[in-house]
Amino acid sequence: MEIPFFSVIIPVYNVEAYISRCLDSIYDQDFEENKYEVIVVNDGTPDHSMDIVEKYADIHQNIIMIDKDNGGVSSARNAGISVAKGVYLIFVDPDDALEPKVLKTICDELRQADIEILILNSFEQKMDRDVKSEIQIFPRKLTGSTLSGIELFKKGYLGKTSVWGIVFKRLFILEHGIEFPEFVLNGEDTLFMALCFAFAVKVKHVGLNFYCYMLRNNSASQAWDYERGHLIYLHFDDMRRYFERDVFSSDQKIIIHFHIYRTFSYILHRFFEVHCLNKYFEIKHAVFDSGFYPIEVKPLKQFRAKIMLLNFSFGLYCFTLFVRQLFLDIFKKRNE
Repeated sequence: MEIPFFSVIIPVYNVEAYISRCLDSIYDQDFEENKYEVIVVNDGTPDHSMDIVEKYADIHQNIIMIDKDNGGVSSARNAGISVAKGVYLIFVDPDDALEPKVLKTICDELRQADIEILILNSFEQKMDRDVKSEIQIFPRKLTGSTLSGIELFKKGYLGKTSVWGIVFKRLFILEHGIEFPEFVLNGEDTLFMALCFAFAVKVKHVGLNFYCYMLRNNSASQAWDYERGHLIYLHFDDMRRYFERDVFSSDQKIIIHFHIYRTFSYILHRFFEVHCLNKYFEIKHAVFDSGFYPIEVKPLKQFRAKIMLLNFSFGLYCFTLFVRQLFLDIFKKRNE
């Protein structure tokens, strides 16, 4: 087999109802199978997902199966990266899908220029519906331009909070030692993308429909309770070590600090969503002791007011979230 142009990495855990749809989309392409590899990482799944994958492997010679103990999506993706041989990496969740006949066009685009990160259009679709809606929309005025991650951030693009819908140059990931943080249960993509945009000097968006994110109620990203949030802020020390392994320039720090704020904001929004007010002081101390608070705000333009409010008064910031959630709950009850 020649060196593959793409390595498509799929972590698998409890997705036997969806994995066929995912694989069907990956093979509904106008691209020779010897030009890409499909790395399926069995993350210790207890169901029959891998039995289904094996049936596809009997037909498609470019499927590579890896077995590992359950460690979460980050460890599964890292395992996939470790064996990947493709020039570019594509991360696909097993309950999602690629658009048909798209890989060849992407390959042609990447052969024209040395791009480290290629961003494409992503859509969201509920499992029981056919309607798709575009998400994480890229600023159209910047489409087609090749810029660094720092330049894009300064021009107002905050960066994606997910890795789907993006193609990464494998050597770029390896040279900068970028990996998915295995200590994070939610928000691992955000931290991964923070490093990618901090280091990347050649980022481009092409207005090509590429990825369909399937929204299902029982997915790991949708399931939330206090314990999940608790596990996230228990690992603030790990998050600090994740970023402190590199020496960042002042411009790179702007991106890192913004994504740290995104992590804080995500945890606090979810905290009030599940109504764990008796844990308020616990999470407050966790944020204060994280080593990231207060957030460095001077160079930041995006969300400056919100970050300044969080720095000025943690309690006042949380009060605004509490009131917001209160109105959301009232609205929800009225519409039931």
